[in-house]
Order: sequence, then structure tokens, then C-alpha cells
Amino acid sequence: MIKKLKEKIRFLLRKSEKITQTDMVYVAKGSFWLTMGQILSMASSFLLAFCFANLLSRESYGTYQYVLSIFSLLSIFTLQGIKTSYSQSVAQGFEGSLKPAIKTKIKWGLLGAALAFGMAVYYYFKGNSTLAIGFSIVAGFLPFLEPLGIYDPLLSGRKLFKTLAKFSSSEQIIAALSIIIVLIFTRNIFILLLTFFSIHVIIKIIFLSITLKRFPPNNNTDPKMVSYGRYLTYLKIIPLVASELDKILLWHFLGAAQVAIYTFALAPVIQLKDMIGKLKILAMPKISQKSSEELKKILPKKVFRFFLLIIPIYILYVLLIPYAFKLFFPQYLNAIVYSQVLGLIILFVPRSFLAIAFSTHKKKKEVGAQNIVEPTARIIMMIILAPFLGIWGFVLAFLIGQIITFILTARLFQRL
Repeated sequence: MIKKLKEKIRFLLRKSEKITQTDMVYVAKGSFWLTMGQILSMASSFLLAFCFANLLSRESYGTYQYVLSIFSLLSIFTLQGIKTSYSQSVAQGFEGSLKPAIKTKIKWGLLGAALAFGMAVYYYFKGNSTLAIGFSIVAGFLPFLEPLGIYDPLLSGRKLFKTLAKFSSSEQIIAALSIIIVLIFTRNIFILLLTFFSIHVIIKIIFLSITLKRFPPNNNTDPKMVSYGRYLTYLKIIPLVASELDKILLWHFLGAAQVAIYTFALAPVIQLKDMIGKLKILAMPKISQKSSEELKKILPKKVFRFFLLIIPIYILYVLLIPYAFKLFFPQYLNAIVYSQVLGLIILFVPRSFLAIAFSTHKKKKEVGAQNIVEPTARIIMMIILAPFLGIWGFVLAFLIGQIITFILTARLFQRL
């Protein structure tokens, strides 16, 4: 019975390929596990957000998010672009640079740790013991947290989406439950930060060990992997600054409570965006194997179809998000309207498929342009609009940056 059902589904998927012009069996297999993993991660994130909203004050939560934003910013020193570069190398059969990549990332991460410790000293002499201790904790974990997750690109490059989804969702669920348990017994930010970082590091060590044992990388090395990863990291600097600058500026100019409101408005949008965007993980191995001429023929149509599918998702989001906030986050009802407008971000997710074509074919100028323009425009808009419009300034800056980048990416793709 089950076998016949699978055959029927496979038959229907193959039939649908005439319309989608896509390997739908491959998409269904990969997207099922990626979507399931994202759903589980979203569920754990939702439960964690519910507990934060109801057990922690806005000021404490805003400070917690401020410390994590600085951590994310300093994590750029772990050469985050190596993950993307390594995933592309794996898809092309070069897996042997995994351990050197980890060592390189940890070595550079020590510089970020030194800066975090410098911030801890600064805030100590400023009399802010909360941030002094918080950034001391960041300094201890920063060189290791991101580098230990190098198993992600190995699994995605090999198209092991089921294993990747299991690892990702398990990490999110275990980390969320651990923080929730701690949150029930204490509101101490230091203990919450220690729990957050230590749990993620322990889990990544375990999953990295399992990956190396079950899926040992071959000995083929890509001599360009580290250098290209370093280049991609440089390109990530401005986008990373843009992604965290909003919360940092909010904390400094409007206070921790406003950071909390903005974070709750943006969080469900980012979760939804990430869930939809998981499809690009499926696309990367396929796009890596096609020539520029082939991509120019097939990608625009796929992007347009994808865009049409997202429109009703956005409409549904706008209609349902007020009920979700009223039911689960009544303390943050003033975040609803911001979240509805920020939801427009998901309409620009299809752009990522065009961007993948630049990255997988190592088009440095194109990759550089579309990675720099959006965050630069966003930063400029933040600086101009935020002093006059408050949170709305950050919301509009986010959307303006997305619009500019979509137009630029489309123009660059035409020249691919």
C-alpha cells in the first residue's frame, strides 16, 4: 500500500515537471526534510519566544539581544565565508579541506574574542557590570561556536538533507528547551548567556564527531577554497553590520525595551523567510553543475513562479499574525504592525536563486556588488530615517535595501 502510494506520488511529481521545469522528485525529497527541520526549529523558537515574552522583562530581553547582536557581529572574524566556499567545493567533489578550514576559522576567531574582551573591559570601567560580564562570556565562546558547525556545508554539499535537517532541528530544540528550563528558575542574563553558548558548542562538537565518523570527507582538496572563503567573508562584513546595526542603534538611542519590540516584530518574519529560503540549499548543488548559458534560460522562469507562490503566503501572514500576537505575546501588541510590513521581505526571497548563480560560478564582481549594495543602502537609510522615525526608520531601511538589491541582482544576472 505504502509502496504504491510512493509510486503514485513520484508519478505525479514527474508529471508536474512539465509545468515547473524542475526535478520535482529531487525537490520533494530534499525540501521535505529541510521543511520538517525548519518547522521543528520554528516550533522550538516560538516556544522560547513565548517564555521570553512572559517571563523576562523587555529591558532584560533587549539587553540579552544586544549582547547576541555584538556576538554575531564579531563572529565575522571566524571567516564565515569559508562555509559557503566549502559547500560549493563539496558539491564539486572536493571535501578534504574540512579540518584545515576549522583550524583557520578558530585562529581568526581569536581576534574577535580579543575584541569582545576589550568591550568587556570598556564596560567594566564604565560601571556597567552587566555588559562587562556578558562580553566576557562572548569572548570565551566566540572562536569555537561558528567553526564547529562546519559539518553543515559537508552535508548540504553531499545532498544529505535528511541528516542536515535532523542535526539542525535537534540543535535548535535542545538549545531552546535548555534555555527555557533555565529561564523558569532564573532571570539572570549571565546564566542565560552561558546556557545559550555552552549548549550550542557541546551539540556542535557531538554532531561534528558523528559527521566525521559516518561521512568521512575524501582527500580531494580545493586549493581555492580558503582564499575564496576569505573573499566571501570580506563581502559579508557590510551585510553583517547591516543585519545587527539596527538592534545596536536601537539599544543605544531608544533603549533596551525598543530592541525587544523590534526583535519580536522581526523574528517571525525571519523564521518564515528562512523556511522559504531553505530551498536555495537544494538549488546550490544543481546550479553548481550548470553552465551560465543554461542558467540564463531556466532560472528567470523558476524565480517568477516562486514569486507567485510566495504572494499568498505573505497575505496569509498579514491576516494571521495579529491573532498570534494577541494569543501568545500580548505584551508586544505594538509590534504587530511592524511585523506585517516587515513581512514584505519574504517576497524578495526568490532573488537568492539568481545570487547563487554568481556564487557557485565564482563571479567575484557580481557577488561583491549584490552583497555590498543592499546592506550599504540599508545602513545609509537607517542613519537617515531612524532619528526621525524610530522603529519605522529601521523597517523602511530594511525594505528599501531589499528593493534595491532585487533590481541590481536582476540586472547583473542578465550579464552572466
